[in-house]
Amino acid sequence: MDAKITEIKFKFCNALINGETVHAAYNHANKSGLEDNVFEAAAAPILELVETSIMRSDQWLNHVSRPVFLRSIPEAEKEADEALKESEKALERMQVAVTAATERKNARKEGRKKDEAKEQARKKTKVGEASNKPGGSNA
Repeated sequence: MDAKITEIKFKFCNALINGETVHAAYNHANKSGLEDNVFEAAAAPILELVETSIMRSDQWLNHVSRPVFLRSIPEAEKEADEALKESEKALERMQVAVTAATERKNARKEGRKKDEAKEQARKKTKVGEASNKPGGSNA
């Protein structure tokens, strides 16, 4: 019986750790400038999913030390499995969302570099044309 309770607690604790990791990844992404409309749209359901897992885990972990818990072991085991599965799914989805946001940020940065290079080339072309015109700086 103790092994079963330990296993249940382990699953709930892992669900909580996964939830903390999801929140940390979300906060890091926002601080790193990865937030955009697409990231926020992807993150909202992920955060909602992980919140459900966290609440479920907290509630059950608060009941583990109560005598009533022993009668609820089958239900607790099922809830632990679901909480862990939800938290793992949320963690995987957040990893995908952060990776995609990083790629978009890098693409935006690369796009700005290309635009700046085009602008510099355009300015050089204008300066070159002005110096070749009659009355220009070479006249």
